[in-house]
Amino acid sequence: MAIKEIKGMSRDVIEAFENHVAIQIFATLGTCTKEAKPHNSPKIILEFKKPFLYLVDYHRGYSYNNIQENPCVSVSTFNLSKMTGFHLYGKAEIIEKGPVYERLINKFQERKILLCTHEVVEAVKGQAGMKLKNFICLGPVLVYKIRVTKIISIQAFTEDAVEIDGE
Repeated sequence: MAIKEIKGMSRDVIEAFENHVAIQIFATLGTCTKEAKPHNSPKIILEFKKPFLYLVDYHRGYSYNNIQENPCVSVSTFNLSKMTGFHLYGKAEIIEKGPVYERLINKFQERKILLCTHEVVEAVKGQAGMKLKNFICLGPVLVYKIRVTKIISIQAFTEDAVEIDGE
C-alpha cells in the first residue's frame, strides 16, 4: 500500500485509537461488491502498526471476494465498558504470502492464546473452530471516535413483514 501517513487526524485521536485497538479483540469489517451490495462481518483485530490496521480473515468468503472487487472498506470497533469506539474508512489489501504475512502469522500465534477458550469450546461442541485463511490490511484514510450521545431507532422491517412462528 502507498499510504505513508494518516492525514487529517490529530495525534490525540491516533493515540486514543492505538490504545483502543491494543485491548480490543473484535471489529466489524464492512465491505461492498462493485454493485454496492453491502456485507459486514466480525474480524479479529491483530495489530495496529502505523498506519495500518491488520485483521484476521478466517473464512475467506464475502469479505475476501468483496475486497478483491472493491478495496474500499470500513471498520467499526466499540468498547462497551467505556462506551466509546472508533470507525475507520480506508482501502484494504489481502495479504496471503510474503514477509508481512510471515510476521503476522507469528503475531497471530501470540493472539491465539487470548482466543484459546473459544477454540476449546468449539472443539468440545464438535465444531472445527477457526481456521486462518489470510490477513486483511487496512490503511485508514479517516478515523472517527465514537461515543454514545443518543439512541436512535432503525426500522428494519416494513409493515408487510411476515410473521414467523406466530410472533
